[in-house]
Amino acid sequence: MIHVLAADAEAVPSVEEAVSQLIGLEETVDSFYDLLRVPLVKGIITLILCMMLAKVLLTVLRRMLSRTHMEETMRKFTRSILTALVYMVALLIAADSFGLNVSSLVALMSVFGAAVALAAQNSLANFFGGVLIMMTKPFLVGDYISCSLGEGTVQEVGLINTKLQMPDNRIVTVPNDALSTATVINFTRGGTRRIELDFVVSYDAPSERVCEVLLGVLEAQPGILRAPEEPFARITAYSQGSVTYSARVWCSNTDYWTIRFNILEQTKQAFDREGIVMPHNQMDIRVLDGKPV
Repeated sequence: MIHVLAADAEAVPSVEEAVSQLIGLEETVDSFYDLLRVPLVKGIITLILCMMLAKVLLTVLRRMLSRTHMEETMRKFTRSILTALVYMVALLIAADSFGLNVSSLVALMSVFGAAVALAAQNSLANFFGGVLIMMTKPFLVGDYISCSLGEGTVQEVGLINTKLQMPDNRIVTVPNDALSTATVINFTRGGTRRIELDFVVSYDAPSERVCEVLLGVLEAQPGILRAPEEPFARITAYSQGSVTYSARVWCSNTDYWTIRFNILEQTKQAFDREGIVMPHNQMDIRVLDGKPV
């Protein structure tokens, strides 16, 4: 037992040795702080720390964006903007640690940005138009829209332009600046659509019978909807040589064109069977016997 205690006592350093070790440690710390005062070393360490913090911050921001209901294109754009801003701030902090004049760098970047914005006014207008479309969401990919620039199915919503697929399968690229300021009709958003057709009929045809025939054609179409309105067929206008009848019926967006074409074809066939005449523009010339024309 005495032998063990003696061994432990020999292993314990003396007070002089402990003080010497503390002084050496203090000198090491002072040397480290002196090293940190060197701009190059300080800048490198600051740059590494800023890059690590930037990665952590971007990871958190990306997770937050993934939980939102933002459109994928807008989400990618926001992620890119945040990435550029975070790394730009990190580089400015590191540049300050290197001893560079950050104010001059910011001023130089501002001048460069103003020059780029001046040279790309049209592209920037389309860019901000795309951002406006993605934020307000007047239409989404797959919607069938109509505007003064044409109508078709939205294939892609980009930051500069939007691609529409025309009914004849042509792909039209529309600048976002023009599309964001145009009046857009979205036929898909509601899920249903009303078919509206006008038929011009002679005055000789009984109005009750014409309405019955039109309603019969409408009722015979598979896929028609009775809400929000029942099938409709009534007189809506009179002209000099004919009567205008309007037919209306609701259907889903996917059945719109099929039902519309069927109504047009079957109405003509039904009018022919019933002897209902649809007049067309004509001119009657009468020649009076014995009198000069």
